[in-house]
Amino acid sequence: MHDEGDFFPEECAVSSYGAPFDEACDDVYSTVEDAIKEWCSKTGMEQGERTNEQMMDFINEYEYEDTEVYFYIRKFTFE
Repeated sequence: MHDEGDFFPEECAVSSYGAPFDEACDDVYSTVEDAIKEWCSKTGMEQGERTNEQMMDFINEYEYEDTEVYFYIRKFTFE
């Protein structure tokens, strides 16, 4: 779970590379939902009836035509 305070409010990080995404990039998102929306806007796919957890698994396991392309969502966890 992300830090509920102001110190580290982001919920997840995304590592991505290749078209339709930017060059190799690591970025943080306030919520997993924001990261999912970014992926959907870049790929033209829709979340549909999938929950955010199901969609995160779908995105992380998605196979692109170019094997070098990736978009991984990693949720932050704090001990």
